[in-house]
Amino acid sequence: MPRSLTHDLPAQIRWATGLVGLALGVGFLWFDRKLDLTGVWVRLPLWGRVVALAAFACVLFLIRPRLHWGDSAALVSALDGGVHRWNPRWLTGMVGLAYVFDPLRATMSGTLFLTLAYIGLGCLDLVLLMATLRIVSDGRKVPGAAVLFAIASPATLFLMSGYLEIYAMPQFGIVAFLWAAAAFSVRRPWMGFPSFGLVGGLATMLYVGNMILLPLGTALMGARLLAEFDQGWKARLRPAIEFGAGALLGLYASLCLVIGEFLPGVGRLVAAVSSILSEPGLVLRNEASGAAWYSPLADSLTPTRAREYAEVWSLYGFFGLLFLLTLASMLIVDTPLRRWALRASADGFLPMLAGLITTHLVASYFKSRPMGWRDWDLFTYAVYPVNLLAACLLMRLQQVPIVEAVGRTLSICGSVWCLMVYAYLNPVRPEWGGLPLRKRVSAFESYCPMSRVPASDAESRGIRETSPFP
Repeated sequence: MPRSLTHDLPAQIRWATGLVGLALGVGFLWFDRKLDLTGVWVRLPLWGRVVALAAFACVLFLIRPRLHWGDSAALVSALDGGVHRWNPRWLTGMVGLAYVFDPLRATMSGTLFLTLAYIGLGCLDLVLLMATLRIVSDGRKVPGAAVLFAIASPATLFLMSGYLEIYAMPQFGIVAFLWAAAAFSVRRPWMGFPSFGLVGGLATMLYVGNMILLPLGTALMGARLLAEFDQGWKARLRPAIEFGAGALLGLYASLCLVIGEFLPGVGRLVAAVSSILSEPGLVLRNEASGAAWYSPLADSLTPTRAREYAEVWSLYGFFGLLFLLTLASMLIVDTPLRRWALRASADGFLPMLAGLITTHLVASYFKSRPMGWRDWDLFTYAVYPVNLLAACLLMRLQQVPIVEAVGRTLSICGSVWCLMVYAYLNPVRPEWGGLPLRKRVSAFESYCPMSRVPASDAESRGIRETSPFP
């Protein structure tokens, strides 16, 4: 992991968290072999699932991240100061959340509201990930190692436990899109062309990094049209129009959430879309490259950048990625496995997932150093597609002994690494944070109940209401 992010954590805590992760990983696989834990989850009544999720949410709240600075401090100050629009680049639905917080302002601080909201989204992520695994399994048993791949990574734990940054809404959009894509690819009747277009449109505008979702969803829709409708273009026109109508409605709803207006006019929508589409180029020119358009490419070819890339991805949890690389090497030398891979790709879901992973891997690599480890959380949501693909491949190849053995081993390693890294980055006491004494109070203070920040105070910190779209 990046050396600048490690903290002065006592050695006993480091070893203890690793041992806890090992015990949890091994114990989960052992109980799953005896009881089929995913089957138990499916058979639970609704109230039982609610109770289980409430217990899980309580655990997440107890281990929530307490150390923050930078954008996290700005986020909390903006909410407590009653500021709704403060950073046009944060196209993440935070404006919508700020309006939801308004009627609750007298009862809780912005920190507590965001923590609870993000943990709630994390619980929904867990439900959708489990549902996605059940869909992909096609009625077969979901092995415990696949579940560990899907949820046991530092980035997943960060995003689910209330990490006060801007990525909770985008990552929920990605997880919802993956769930919808899995259901659409196996022809579930309740996820038709308009429904899939609606989910894809909603998820696409929640963050600049999500804009690849709708093009990938369109490609998946096109593959299904080619496979199902062979009577000519007229038979394919109606479902394509239904998908497009759903996507437009989803994009409209997503834009309303981003700009904080319930019924924006056509002019406002055009201005918002233009601003959103221009943001990636502006960020790359002003913050990432700083010189010429090709400088990120030149920087990415250095050994230092490759090392930083590996360090940052270690925070996301690279055991799912390591499992994918292991399977890729097996595909090269194993002809029957290659034939199986071609058959398994027929529904389009796995190729779509691979395309999303490739996009995230390339984008996170070619970000130059000014946007590198200092913004290590910039691509935390990229962990979901990687680990989900690893889980899906493990489910479909669990009858191959070597694949099952490698998958179980790496999933346990992921469990150990998940807790160890999380403990490194989240000291629960200020003196464990490795921070100078003068910074300890400001870094930890807003994770305690605090009085509301006056709007004038927020503005003095450079946080004021802005109008990002003309």
